[in-house]
Amino acid sequence: MKILRKHQSGFTFVELIFAITIMGSMLAIAMVVVIGTLRFYVFSNQVRQNQENGRNIVDTMTRELRFGELVIPSATGSPSSRICIMDDTNKQLIDYKLYGTDLLRTTLSYSPGFLNCDEDTTSAKLTKIITSGPINLDKMKVSNFSVVRTSGARGGNDKASAVTIGLSYTTGLPETDGKCATGNIYCSGLTLNTAINLRAGTK
Repeated sequence: MKILRKHQSGFTFVELIFAITIMGSMLAIAMVVVIGTLRFYVFSNQVRQNQENGRNIVDTMTRELRFGELVIPSATGSPSSRICIMDDTNKQLIDYKLYGTDLLRTTLSYSPGFLNCDEDTTSAKLTKIITSGPINLDKMKVSNFSVVRTSGARGGNDKASAVTIGLSYTTGLPETDGKCATGNIYCSGLTLNTAINLRAGTK
């Protein structure tokens, strides 16, 4: 009697390895696309958050300058990387300065007889540090903070009638000089400029 064997079909070992290699390659490509998309989504949110934060910083400075007395910068026409404002109503000193890639804001209370913003913080006239620390976000690197007093005509004296502020910062992965390289999609730079008329006066 002749026994008939049914034809058995299946994958060979080589075919199985080839199929796994193809599937692994496709999965790797898909993961790269997904991770890149998520990374760019997170970066875009950081950019939007820092745009809002930058505007809030300038708006806060504008409000404080309009209703306080500008002490530093004292010279007109010379750029400074510091603003010092006296808020005589609340007896507070508000000090902005650039420190590395951080913009620091310090508020101190002062007693009568306070002289200027450069007094030692241990002075009895500077009674208490209220707040102190960077106001920019972790992924927000400040590359330029420039303040210029203009020579003004208030009462015919040489006191400043306005101040211009320039704030430049980057989000993401800037170069060592703080600027974004051409073609770097994970770096965004923004510059804000504003001119502020001083109402309360200047020192």
